[in-house]
Amino acid sequence: MRVIIQSEVSECALASLAVIARICRLASQKNSIRKLMRIMCGYHWLNRNIWDAGASQVFLAALVLAVFCFALENLCEASLDWILTFIGMPSRLDFIKEDQAIRPWISPLLISPILENFICFVWLRFVFSDRKWHWWKGPLVVSLIAGVFHSLFNWEIRYMAICVVFFAICCLLANVHDRIVGFLASVLLHSAFNLIVMAFSRFS
Repeated sequence: MRVIIQSEVSECALASLAVIARICRLASQKNSIRKLMRIMCGYHWLNRNIWDAGASQVFLAALVLAVFCFALENLCEASLDWILTFIGMPSRLDFIKEDQAIRPWISPLLISPILENFICFVWLRFVFSDRKWHWWKGPLVVSLIAGVFHSLFNWEIRYMAICVVFFAICCLLANVHDRIVGFLASVLLHSAFNLIVMAFSRFS
């Protein structure tokens, strides 16, 4: 069973690396980053259906993003785990997940989302407020900063995979035109993501 699981993780990691390599090749071409982001995310579609949308539509998008981010974060985490285990770096993920499973739910479902999202909002509002940082650049940088802090706090480099959900959170904070709706939607996304993680940790 363990061999089968390791084989599946290896296949996921190799597939992820292939996607990353493809993105890197595209990024090396002139103006390809902007084109790539427009193709992958559909900026005009997002502008029409999320950034300028009403509160109910933004909240629904946040819930969908929570599920998508959970799947993508797990893929990134498994890929990082495979690579780091391959080079001999021990993992603390099992210990972290056990701790998450027994932790009181009030903190990850309410306190952490509000506090962490507010810190991200401050970064986006006052450090990356220039228009050149809007859309994806500012959210990307802030999500990487959040990933570094979480990795240091948990003393686990594999935890950098959390950048996935923080990128989605920061995109809502930076781009939804109604700031209050954007913040509340980002908190909903963060809370829903943490709920899924804790449920899987507790009942798996």
